[in-house]
Amino acid sequence: MADGPGGPEESGDAVFAVEGVEKSSERLSVAAPPEYTALRVTEPPALDGRLAAPCWQRAPRSPRFVDLVSGASTALATEAAILWDDEHLYVGCWVEQPEVTATLTERDSEIWRDDDVELFIAGPDAAGEGPAGRGAYYELEINALGTIYEVLFAWGRSRTPFGPDSPPELHADHPQALAFDGVGYAHPGGLRTGFWGWDLPGLRTAVHVDGTLNDPSKVDRGWSVEIAVPWSSLEVLARADAEAAPPAPPAPLAPRFAVPPNPGDAWRIEVSRFNVAKHGPDDSGGWSWSPHGVWDSHLPELFPRVRFGADEV
Repeated sequence: MADGPGGPEESGDAVFAVEGVEKSSERLSVAAPPEYTALRVTEPPALDGRLAAPCWQRAPRSPRFVDLVSGASTALATEAAILWDDEHLYVGCWVEQPEVTATLTERDSEIWRDDDVELFIAGPDAAGEGPAGRGAYYELEINALGTIYEVLFAWGRSRTPFGPDSPPELHADHPQALAFDGVGYAHPGGLRTGFWGWDLPGLRTAVHVDGTLNDPSKVDRGWSVEIAVPWSSLEVLARADAEAAPPAPPAPLAPRFAVPPNPGDAWRIEVSRFNVAKHGPDDSGGWSWSPHGVWDSHLPELFPRVRFGADEV
């Protein structure tokens, strides 16, 4: 979903807002976030985007995605699956699309201007449900060319929400850190800080197009996305503390939950797709695993609750 600073020169006390989106403090009433159990893999999948590995074929898939705003059924099928081991979180997404298109090739381009798949990862306590909306969450967007955009968000405006020993790009006074107030929803958790200068270490992604990219004369079946996120790089989520007001605490922040998770732990993880072309007057253009009741992906409390199972796929 459209979000991000217009350029690295934007910093200070400015609050980023998405042009052309009217912000609301109200949401439609939608179904409660679904629950899902991610199974363990014994052999990591080879990332080629095809999702043909036996583990993906046996993994339980999400229900067909619904409209982000209304929760209504959608014109085309989209499904996701999640797997894990002690080293990585694995996410796969199957996208039905008769005409697969993508134009953006530069990393951290405004990928939402293409058809894209988006992944949001939040720990157990990043849902804006605690005092001041505790914690952090990660966003990844990818188009059918495999071009990615990513940003890390922390609730609140602490100068060093990930601790004073965190790298400079995770300090709120970094040129690519900016206050963020959501997209279409005035969240009661308040402001977040977006860290657009941070890249998740060790991230691996792959895309496969089942058809011919950017050829309107052909009818495509769609495309698929495969993502591997190292747990070691997600430890930052467990160290975020939005309640730590400036000045920063003198000691490193202790992790608040286990990374990698223990069997039985539950995190909040959302997968969605955004389409340039809408499919009818009631189509918001955003389809997701869990409906949000408003034009805004940044509601971790509505992300599906993903429990990490001990059973192997």
